[in-house]
Amino acid sequence: STYQTSFTVLNYTVGNSRFLLGNIGGAGVNRSANGVYTENLIPDSTTNIKVRADSNFVGSIDNVSVKRLIEVAP
Repeated sequence: STYQTSFTVLNYTVGNSRFLLGNIGGAGVNRSANGVYTENLIPDSTTNIKVRADSNFVGSIDNVSVKRLIEVAP
């Protein structure tokens, strides 16, 4: 399944954050600026659903969303 993920980075100063579905196979792009980020990800498992930040990340994460996309047959 494909999942639409979204989160907002606020008050960013330093470091990276990204969405993670499953293990590294479902990892989103590192983000290093304020903004709203949406990506479609295919997880390698769904046991882990999180926003991961570097140990030096300074900022806030808000408005986290995960939605499963359902394919409709033609």
